[in-house]
Amino acid sequence: MRIPKHKFDSEALEDFDEVFFLQNRTNFLNWVQDYNWPIAKDICALLRAYTKTLESDLIEILRSNYEEWVCTIIGAVLYYADYPSERITSVIKELYNSDEQTDYVKEYCMDFFDNFGIEY
Repeated sequence: MRIPKHKFDSEALEDFDEVFFLQNRTNFLNWVQDYNWPIAKDICALLRAYTKTLESDLIEILRSNYEEWVCTIIGAVLYYADYPSERITSVIKELYNSDEQTDYVKEYCMDFFDNFGIEY
């Protein structure tokens, strides 16, 4: 396993190494800023197993102003993960209830809530 060199570099994810993955989590999280990149889908699949470990990193992204990245984390990582933590759920509720958020982000929030049966 290594950090991808380009958006088509799926070979970088071969021979998964959990320690390497977690030590380099920032690099891997950066690769999911644009879900249209082929490597992003593969990395999101890996991230799903580590939502508790990466909770602070994920919350930092959710609180960023990068709409596409926020939606990728909600829709391609957290949506498919085990039941979300109270902290993550609270941040997503903040996003949903914010007057500053776009309808695009709010739709991802609603899908997330519906998936887990969470009131919003």
